[in-house]
Order: sequence, then C-alpha cells, then structure tokens
Amino acid sequence: MFSGYQQLNAQNILVIRSSTHLFSMVIHELRKTFPSARMSCLVTKDTVLSEEGVSLEQVFETPHPGAFRWRDIATMKKTLSSPSFDLAVVLYNSEKGYGYLNIDAYAGAARPHIILSVDSKKRIHCMSQGTFIFKCCHRTIDFLWSMLNTVVTVIVFIIIFLGMIVAMPLVALNRRLHQVPEG
Repeated sequence: MFSGYQQLNAQNILVIRSSTHLFSMVIHELRKTFPSARMSCLVTKDTVLSEEGVSLEQVFETPHPGAFRWRDIATMKKTLSSPSFDLAVVLYNSEKGYGYLNIDAYAGAARPHIILSVDSKKRIHCMSQGTFIFKCCHRTIDFLWSMLNTVVTVIVFIIIFLGMIVAMPLVALNRRLHQVPEG
C-alpha cells in the first residue's frame, strides 16, 4: 500500500486515527514499508486502542473530540512538536475526507515533511498546504451560505407574518364595504 513511498525513509510516523476500520490495516502496511520507524498515534480523547498486534511508541489525545477550535491546534502544535515527524498519515471514514478539517489541522500542526491521507476506499492522497486551505475555505463558505439561508428565511417569514397582520384588517374592511345590504 505504501511501497511507493519507501524513498521517504520515514523514521518517525504519526497516524491520525479517525477511521477505526482502516487503523490496524494501515499500521501493518506502514510497518511493512518502514520497519524501523517509530509509530505514534493521535486519537480522540477517551479512545480505547485495543487492536491486536498494533504496537505504538506514543499515543497523543486531542483536547476536545469532534469540536474544531483553533486554540486546540496551537496546543497540539506544542504537544506534537517533539518528536518531529517525517510522515503523518490521516485516516478518513469518507471518500473525499470532507468534514475532517480538525484532523487535517492536527496533521499540519505536527509539521511533518509529508502528509498522506487514506480514504475509505483505501486510496492514498498526498496533502499539501493548498489542500488544507481549500478545506478551510470550503468549510467557511458552507457556514456563510448556511447563515445567509437562515437570515433570508427569517426575513421572508417576517414579511409574510407582517403581510398577514396588515392584510387581515384590510380583507375584513373590504368585505364590509362590498356587502350587499339586506332588504
């Protein structure tokens, strides 16, 4: 799986685990490709690593599972600065890795020489700073569109509500004016 990356001669590898079904397989493949490398793992808080045959030199925990906070990235930069990593491998549960901005940011915080991601179909992608920036922009644009949608929905609701309040007395007045007198 990683045989095309042997020339990296990675001696210190960080595996960032978000995908549980890929974890053991990726660790074994990394061990085959880089047998003398020190293997560390970054997991969410309270994760139990019970996979058989997986030996890790160090396990790091994220400060807040699932939540993306820029201040956590600063904390992780300090935590992951020693030892320095040659390679970071990010595991995704999805095909394109969308929604994993925090995991990507942690990979960047480790400052490895190269970052690889493995998606749910076991394909390897080389990540660059541009990939991270694209995902940040994508997430920001999604958030802005969501906020714009919410604001427009509220404005339309207010207009409809005010229109009903103004229209009801006018309809009643119109009925009174157009009533045919009896008799």
